[in-house]
Amino acid sequence: MVKESNPSVYKLAEKPSISKILNLAKNLSLDDQIQLSKKLDLLLKKEADQPKVEFSKFLLTGPVIDDANLETVMVQRKSLNQWRK
Repeated sequence: MVKESNPSVYKLAEKPSISKILNLAKNLSLDDQIQLSKKLDLLLKKEADQPKVEFSKFLLTGPVIDDANLETVMVQRKSLNQWRK
């Protein structure tokens, strides 16, 4: 006998496509539901790991400041700090 999940789980979906997927999953055997769950976990884990790599790459390929620009920023910061006092 297959233990059925709480039916309210299938009503939580707001999007029709998610409702369709959950209804299809409800008709799967327990082994198939477990396999589907594991594959979804792997998919979500890959998605969660991917942006971190892309963000690091984004930061490393961003613009850099040279000594002349840094000196300009420091002079402007000094004048703004004097003005604020």
